[in-house]
Amino acid sequence: MTTAAAPAVARERQERADSLEPATVSAAASPDAERRLSVESFEARSAIAPVSAGLSETSPTLVVVAPDGATTWQVTASGIEKSTDGGSSWTQQTGLSGDVTAGAAPSASVCWLVGRRGFILRTVDGGGSWLQLGAPSDADVIGIEALDGERAVVELADGRTLRTEDGGMTWQVGQASR
Repeated sequence: MTTAAAPAVARERQERADSLEPATVSAAASPDAERRLSVESFEARSAIAPVSAGLSETSPTLVVVAPDGATTWQVTASGIEKSTDGGSSWTQQTGLSGDVTAGAAPSASVCWLVGRRGFILRTVDGGGSWLQLGAPSDADVIGIEALDGERAVVELADGRTLRTEDGGMTWQVGQASR
């Protein structure tokens, strides 16, 4: 991607995020697929903007926007970055040791990221620290809904759901509602 194309990609990403219904959480299944998971429930009111394949190594593969509209996390090849001004400037949060497929930010201080082989990562302090959580399955996690830093539901590629009410310390397994 050329430098001149970067603003157009950012604008397209913001337009997609702006077009989501307030109670809809959408997630890109992977950076090179257009498959999406849309879930109508909870009041998470965060938006996931899928990003097109073929972007440069520094381009985001996933963007998660908090309900305030200004707090945004993006996942790049080098890790997680955060913006508090709607994407005008970015601060590196942490490196990344997983293949992220989806995320949710129910507030400006809470962000959950999920991915392949049971990868679940969470911050409750605005990205000051990130905790990699253990999932009771190594199946790919393809979607997440989060109410806050304690309560979340993830969907696995095999159709099961996992629910936590204690910040990911324990998980209850159920079937996906399809």
